[in-house]
Amino acid sequence: MKLLRLLKHFDKVVTFALMGIMALVVLAATVEVIIGIIGQLVAPPIGVLDTVSLQNIFGAVLLVLIGVELFESLKAYALEHVFRAEIVITVAMVAIARKVIILDVSHTDASLLFGIAAIVGALGIAYHLFTRNQPRDEDLALLRWWNKGDKEGEGPPRDLWDRMCDRSPDGEALDGSAGRSGPREER
Repeated sequence: MKLLRLLKHFDKVVTFALMGIMALVVLAATVEVIIGIIGQLVAPPIGVLDTVSLQNIFGAVLLVLIGVELFESLKAYALEHVFRAEIVITVAMVAIARKVIILDVSHTDASLLFGIAAIVGALGIAYHLFTRNQPRDEDLALLRWWNKGDKEGEGPPRDLWDRMCDRSPDGEALDGSAGRSGPREER
């Protein structure tokens, strides 16, 4: 038992240390991006950015976003003790988008482009598979209402009920039928 408690504390210490390191790295990278953008803007000709400069700026911004997403992954693990695969897939999607943006297509082999396309497709499919069964915000709101219990005369939030019944907000059915009546009628 003592060993399990020690391992749990070790896990927390390592996770929070990694979060601190990531926060510092993201902060330093953000400062570096700001300095780089200002440096590019004040370099002669002042205020003009060429294509290579824009690619470098976009690549640096996306690199910071990758750091932010990794930080979010660590935060989700620290708070929920759940490794969220969709966050990792999102990080990979941002990383491959960064690679595509900074890639010089004129000097790139076709097999590399096909490989990147395959990775983008695989990540898109994986993201879809991980997120398709997750509840939407309105579903979560309806579940919260349901778990509270139905107080005297109260029903679910009206806009949620209308969406569940395929009705427009004014009460007309979206499919042309008469629609279904809800737990509470128009007031």
